[in-house]
Amino acid sequence: MELTRLQTPKLRSLENTVAVRVCAAVKYLLPGTYILHIHLTDPLGRGRIAPKVLKQTEEEILRILKDGTLKDSQQLSVGFVLRKVKSEGSKLVPWITSPPLPFDLTDAHPITKELRSAFEELIKEADLKFRGYDPHRLLLIDTSQSGLDLEFHAGRSKDGKGILLIWMDALCHRILNIDAIFLEPGIGVRSWGGKVMAGHKYVEAKAGHYPELWRRRGVPLLLV
Repeated sequence: MELTRLQTPKLRSLENTVAVRVCAAVKYLLPGTYILHIHLTDPLGRGRIAPKVLKQTEEEILRILKDGTLKDSQQLSVGFVLRKVKSEGSKLVPWITSPPLPFDLTDAHPITKELRSAFEELIKEADLKFRGYDPHRLLLIDTSQSGLDLEFHAGRSKDGKGILLIWMDALCHRILNIDAIFLEPGIGVRSWGGKVMAGHKYVEAKAGHYPELWRRRGVPLLLV
């Protein structure tokens, strides 16, 4: 099973910037593994954070560590949230989320082209990785950073299919090595007793139900 995050290149680049300009400065100083949750507010997903804000964030975290006032969860003055996720390790990792996208999202929306391209690329990559493996070959896509809502964007209503289903319709005839695709909405992931992590997401909760986005014809119903 492959678990991957749905991110636009802009979001991935911003995550890398935060990792270099903020997280690297406190590596080995933290009593455990922490995330820095940054929720973007730009509906077009441009995702800009001023350098002075990143510097202020770095300085505030260093000051908290020096003063001994670090908590398991606390909001910083810039609005970002610092939260402990596990006792092991000594590092800070960025967790950047996009604002919710319109429930009636279409390909005409300014952010859609970039998001659709990222969606298609991760499926193509997984399809290549699964070549030569026997079924069942499952792809689990973490959508929690993308701004997509699984009820609206991966469901069906009287108005038709959600945009993720529309994208899958255009892709499915090119998929050769994936047997089923599921969506992970941003809660804890477990599969067959082994913990699965998506990038920098650390989770301990038991798995819930992950909606099936697509299944190859002839493949039996699978549960993740």
